[in-house]
Amino acid sequence: LTPDILYIHGLVSADGSNNGRMVYLTNVEKILHTTFQKILKEYFNVSVLTYKCKNSRTLISEVGNKVLAEFFNKLSHKLLLLPKELVRAWIAGVIDGDGYVSSRKVGVAVGSRDFAYTVLIASLKLGLYAYLRKVHRGESVINGRVITSKKDGYWYVHFAKTDELISELKEMTKS
Repeated sequence: LTPDILYIHGLVSADGSNNGRMVYLTNVEKILHTTFQKILKEYFNVSVLTYKCKNSRTLISEVGNKVLAEFFNKLSHKLLLLPKELVRAWIAGVIDGDGYVSSRKVGVAVGSRDFAYTVLIASLKLGLYAYLRKVHRGESVINGRVITSKKDGYWYVHFAKTDELISELKEMTKS
C-alpha cells in the first residue's frame, strides 16, 4: 500500500462508487480524473474510461476491473487499522473529492452516516478534532455545486480550525 493508492481510494470513497465489478469517480475537476488515471495505470496497469456526463460539467471515470473493486472494498474495511501516513493520504483524497474550505470552516459533505463516522474516526487518528452535523433532505450549495441527498439527509464532517489541522493540511498537500 502506498499513499497514492490510499489517495485515490479516498477520492472514490468521497466522490465515486464501487459496485463490486466497476470503480467510478464522479467529479467536475479534471485534474482529479487525470490523477486517478495516472495512479491506476502506474500501480495496477488498468485503463480508465473518462467521459462527460450529459448536460453537465461532471466527468465520470470508470474502471471495469473486479479485482480492483474487491481490493478497494477490502481496503475500506481495514482503513482505520492503517498507519497514520496512509490514513492522511485517504483523508486528503476525501477532502479533494467532497471537501470544502470557507473562511470559517473546513469540512466534507457526505451522504451516509457510516461514511461520516469513518471520516470522523480517521481524523481523530490524525489528532484532528472534528464534529458531525446532519442536514435533512434537501439541497445545499457548496463552492457553486448543488448537493442533493438521495436518502433522508446528508452529513457534514466539520474540522475545527486548529494548529493541528493546518499542520495536517500542509502534510496532505506535500503528497
